[in-house]
Amino acid sequence: MRKFVVTLKLLLFPLFAFSQINLSVRIENSQLEHSFGHYVDTLKIYKDGFPYKIIPYPDSFALFENVTSGHYKFLYRNIFDEQIEKNVALNEKDNLIGGQTVILFVDHLQNPKTDNLFFTKQKNGETIKIKMFYAGCFENGKDSIEITKAKNKLFLQYKDKKKKLNKKEIQSLVKFEIEMRHLPKRETFSTLRVINEIITENDKFSYNESGDWNGFNLLKKNLKL
Repeated sequence: MRKFVVTLKLLLFPLFAFSQINLSVRIENSQLEHSFGHYVDTLKIYKDGFPYKIIPYPDSFALFENVTSGHYKFLYRNIFDEQIEKNVALNEKDNLIGGQTVILFVDHLQNPKTDNLFFTKQKNGETIKIKMFYAGCFENGKDSIEITKAKNKLFLQYKDKKKKLNKKEIQSLVKFEIEMRHLPKRETFSTLRVINEIITENDKFSYNESGDWNGFNLLKKNLKL
């Protein structure tokens, strides 16, 4: 009889093991091709309304383990210091070979404020400069883009390149300014220091970023520079 019970347990073990969900939780910046780093201070995970796990300073591969069916809630703060809540229902019946993946994005601004932006108030004949300075242990440098408005059209100058901006590129400029204005002031212990500036004829907005945003390089990519 005892031998029969042991044999039954051995037969059922693979079934129970397979019935669990191989869950992978990743934290990513959707605008970067490779998202590696520590983007959030704390990731809190709840299962069916009860605390399941707290992960301080998770890296990009925040969690990789077997879990059971249930409603999972993920709480974290994005790079704009907004509280993000993502709810996911996981069911063993829907389990996939290789498991299931939950991606938590850190760069999606939830409540953008669009009042008094430099690029939405730009007048004909006015030039707005976007400047970026960086300094680190092994290198330092600077870069800049100029945007001039003429006859209600926007024109870009970057080094020797000049062109008229299309609607999508103009939206990239506005998005850059909105995100820059929503980034929180943070202390950084990184050896890399990056300063972004948007300068008009009468005003200036600056931000000393920690490196998580990478907004200037993303803007250059969107402007095809």
